[in-house]
Amino acid sequence: MTSDNTLPRADQDQATYENTAKARRTIAVEGYIQRIAYNASGFAEYIGLAMPGTGDGDAGWQIKKLIYSGTNVIEINFADGEVNFNKVRDDRSTGGCVYA
Repeated sequence: MTSDNTLPRADQDQATYENTAKARRTIAVEGYIQRIAYNASGFAEYIGLAMPGTGDGDAGWQIKKLIYSGTNVIEINFADGEVNFNKVRDDRSTGGCVYA
């Protein structure tokens, strides 16, 4: 199933469906939405948390970046070192944020 609880389209092969689902997954977390962006190795790299209805281009996200050693998460850093819900999710990996 995709993030909006639908099945993949008939013209999508399984690999395309899985990559799409990993790249943009939405999960309900205690009244918030959570979006997870995966790196090329398939590991969760960025986790964004916001109020429902917040668009990826809207300021209103709390963004965390996961740092790995091998396959183990060794650090979780917040965008600009802040836990505030004031970041733009689309800026998570473009240099718009510093993670500390």
